[in-house]
Formats: sequence, C-alpha cells, structure tokens
Amino acid sequence: MNTLRLALGWAIVAAALAGSAGAVKDRVPRVPRFPLGNPAAGIPKWERLDPRCDGRRLADVGPCIQSFADYGSLLGAVTLVDRRGLPLHVAGAGAFPADTIVQIQSMTKPFVSVLVLKLVEQGRIPSVDTRVADLPGLQDFGYREITIRQLLTHTSGVWYRTEPTPGTRIGIAPQLTNRLEKEPGTTTRDKPLAFVARHYASPARYPLGATTPQYSNIGFTLLGWMVEQVSGRSLDAFMKEVVLEPLELRDTFFLADTASAAQRKRIARLDRRLPDPSDYDHYDELRPAWRYVSPEGGLYSTAADLRTFLQVFRHRGQIPGRPRILSEASIASLMQESTPGVGHRCNGQQGRSLGFYVTRPGGCAEMPGLGPGTIWHQGRFSTEFWYDPGKDEIGIFLAQVVLENATYTASLGERDAFKQLLDRVRAE
Repeated sequence: MNTLRLALGWAIVAAALAGSAGAVKDRVPRVPRFPLGNPAAGIPKWERLDPRCDGRRLADVGPCIQSFADYGSLLGAVTLVDRRGLPLHVAGAGAFPADTIVQIQSMTKPFVSVLVLKLVEQGRIPSVDTRVADLPGLQDFGYREITIRQLLTHTSGVWYRTEPTPGTRIGIAPQLTNRLEKEPGTTTRDKPLAFVARHYASPARYPLGATTPQYSNIGFTLLGWMVEQVSGRSLDAFMKEVVLEPLELRDTFFLADTASAAQRKRIARLDRRLPDPSDYDHYDELRPAWRYVSPEGGLYSTAADLRTFLQVFRHRGQIPGRPRILSEASIASLMQESTPGVGHRCNGQQGRSLGFYVTRPGGCAEMPGLGPGTIWHQGRFSTEFWYDPGKDEIGIFLAQVVLENATYTASLGERDAFKQLLDRVRAE
C-alpha cells in the first residue's frame, strides 16, 4: 500500500509538472519545483503530491522536508519546532545537517531592533519617537524629520527599491549588489557601514516617498549607522556585547572571515541553480574580505541560536539562567503592533511591531496556524522564524534558495508546506 501511495504521489507530481511544462521550462531551468503555493487559492496541498507530507505528527516533519531534497527542489533545509520550551523537533534534510550555518538576511532586522531598544533603556536615546537628526553625531543626517520609530516600522518614506523603467522593481541591499545605487562604480565590500549609510541618507539623491508602510532595507542601514554613532561601537561589536555574548550565540556573526575554520565549513552555500536575480550581481555567499557590516541583512546563524534569540521574547527579556537582555516594557514594544490601519500581506492581516511582523486577529491563510500576536520575520534566502505566544511555540525554517522574485520577498512552497503540516499537527 505504501509503495502504491508513493508511486501515485509521484505520478501526480509528474502530471502537474507536465501540465505546466510549457510555461515553466524556460522560467525554471534545471531546478524541479512543485507547482504549489497558497492552498487557499485552490492550489494542491503538499500531501497530495508526496505521501511523506501526509502526516499528523511532529515526527512526520523530517521525512516531509527530506522528500523535497530527494526530489531536488531543495538542496537542503533545517527545521525546528519548540513548544513550551521543549525543542520537540530539530532536523536537517538533504545537504543540511541540523547545525548548518545559514545567511538569515532580513531576519537580522529584529536583532538590530533589540540594539535600538537597548540604547533607549541606557538613556542614550530619549525615546523611539526621537528624530534621528537630534542625536549626538547625527546632526548631518539628511532626513531632518524622520524618527526612529518610523525607521523601525518601515514608515519613514525611505525606499528600498528603484524603478529603472516603469513596472520594473529591483531590490537594493548593498551586501547583495556590492555597489552603491546611483554610484554603481563604488563597491561596498571594503567600506564601513557609515560610508554606505551616508550615501543613502541623502534627500537630494533619494527624495522621501509616502510614509505608509513600505518595507525598507535602507531604513535599517540608517538605523545601523545610528546605533554605531550613539553607542560609540561598531555594529558588530555592540551586537556581541548586547545580544550574542550574553545569550551565548556562538554561531551567529556578521562576517564569515571572523568565524572559525570549523564554522566556515558549516556555512551552507546558496542554491544558485537558477540565474541570479539582477540585485545579486557580484554576490559571493561567503563574502570574503568584506568590511561592510550589514544591519539590513548581514547575519549568519543556526536554528539553535535563533531558537535562543526567540526565547528572549518567550521569557519577556530574560531567559532563566541568562543575563537580562531587555526590560519587559521593551520586549512588549517589540511584540505589540505599532502600525494600526494599513496592514501587510494576507489582505492586511499582518501588522508591524518595532522589530517584527505581527499576525492580526483572524490569522492568515498564507501562514497557517500562526495565531494572533505571533511575531515573525523572513529572510530573502527563504528563511523564517516565529514565536506564537498563544501556543508558546517557536518555529524555524532555514533553506538557502535564491529566487528571481519581482516582489523581493521570496515565497517558497516548501516553507509553506512545513507550516501546513504543523497546522495539521496542532489540530490533532
């Protein structure tokens, strides 16, 4: 019976792929992809395509993720599920052992938000409603009226994408392009954060747009620069002092050159079987000899370290037996929605705190099972983590997939399948 189900499952996959071969062949060369997406849109769920994903137990997560590696749509992935403080599932699949180090890209932003709140607690910043230009060392900050809160919530009007031709959107993040926008002959790999931030803090080059929520990488570039100026430390040094060393996050760092030889061997290479998107020109996943420490997306980390980081929010600022990272009030501001009104994704069902997306009441079909108040963030290379306080659940998915994606935030079917399976487990 199992053999029959497996054969039937792969037959369905083959038929589905064959039916879309004409449209997919040129767009997705050499990389098999399941024809999946949001199940609410009527697209088949994963369990109809591979019987190993038709499970109801946490023990079924590993085989399900492994099925993608066997098929070839993923080179590897690491998944983790922690409920009520117990890591009930931690597993690697394909070429990724469970301790694989990956680039978490935009999941760096919540770490930087913690640094900002620490400076507020230390009295070096009056409040998150302070204008950046009013802070010591930032008198020449070009956007005179922008507040720290606006940068944290992506409502400053500082854009993150350009439109070289109408309808063509290109994400910009210096650690990916290795060059400055509007100054493409200047590479960033050997430049300090302050040099890069000063380029972008220019109203003459980059007039502000609307202050409605608009995801902004460069907004966090400016926040990182602000952290350096106010703390008097480099961003990576202050990150070590405030977060990494107190939490003993030994596998989390900004630059691969600072890691040990053993750690560098554990860094996953990117899946670049597809042609690189235009905003990855000159990108090297190990970033050798880089000096630019990227607050918008530069951290490497592991599932274990990310779980520890999220435990800070479970325990409202202090993991038992560890130093306090932030006060309960600061943690609340990082977990509570700060952008009422216009929402993000899922027909507006995702709001923003000072560091994360926050799921609104009613939930979201694209992110099954994440209850109201869940804080979460994704990274461009198909990584994601969340903490759902209602279920007291931490979830982590780490792949390293480079996709051409016009909307910049990659959505990966395999990641959706992980959450779909967890949703069924929760229902049991």
